Amino acid sequence: MKVKIFFFFLIVSVLAISHVTIASDNQPLKLVNDPWPPYTSSNLHKGGVATQIVQTALHKAGYKTIVDFLPWARAIEGTFDGTYDILITASYSEERAKKVIYSNPYLINEIRFIKLSGTKHRFEGLEDLKGLVIGVARGYLYEPSFDKADFLIKDEAVDVVSNLKKLKTGRVDLVVADELVARYYLNTIFKKDTMQVDFLPKALNKKNMHIIIRKNRTDHAEIISKFNTALDAMKKDGSYDKILIQHNLR
Repeated sequence: MKVKIFFFFLIVSVLAISHVTIASDNQPLKLVNDPWPPYTSSNLHKGGVATQIVQTALHKAGYKTIVDFLPWARAIEGTFDGTYDILITASYSEERAKKVIYSNPYLINEIRFIKLSGTKHRFEGLEDLKGLVIGVARGYLYEPSFDKADFLIKDEAVDVVSNLKKLKTGRVDLVVADELVARYYLNTIFKKDTMQVDFLPKALNKKNMHIIIRKNRTDHAEIISKFNTALDAMKKDGSYDKILIQHNLR
C-alpha cells in the first residue's frame, strides 16, 4: 500500500513539473530597448527596423515575444537582472560579454561626429578633438579608445535630441551619434529648425548590432542559436531585405 501511495505521488510530482515546464515554455520572451529611432520606438512601424527584424526572427524560431521601451540605463540593467530576457540593440564589449551571450550581428550602425555648418572642426584622429566639448549620451559605448580617452571633454546628456539642442545653442562643439538616429531626429524634431549641420566624413566607428541574453538564463544558448538560424533564413528568403525596404533603408 505504501509503495502504491509513493508511486502515486511520484507520478503527480512528475506531471506537475512537466506542467510547469510547458507553461514556462509558452511564456513570451520579454524584449526591451530604449526608444532609438529608426531602430526602436513604439511610435515607429513595427517598433522600428531593429525591433521588427528581431521579433520576426524570434517568431520564425518558434518564440512569442512582447516588447517594452525604456530609458537605456533601465533597459540594460533590466536585461542583466532578469526583468527582461533580451536587449534588442547591443554592441559588443568585453565587460558585457562576462554577463551575456551575443547573437550574430543583424545590422551595422555608423558612429559619426556632427558639427554646425560653417565651423571648421575636423576628425582624423582623437587628437583633433582636444579642447572641444563633445556631446555624448549617458551609458552608451561608442568606440573603445574614444570611450577611454580621459583627455577629451565629454558632456553627457540623456539622449541624442538633448545633445543636438546643446549643439544648436553652442553648449557643445560636436555631437557623437549613430548617423541614422541623428538623421531621423534632424528630419523630424528639427525639421523646421534653422539649424544647419554637417556630418564629419570619417566615422568614429562602425559597429555590429546584436541581441543579448543574460548567461544565467538556462536556455540562453538555445535561443541565440535558433535566432541566428532564423536570421540566416530571412536573409536567404528575402524577408530581411523586405523589412529594410519598409523602413526606407534600402
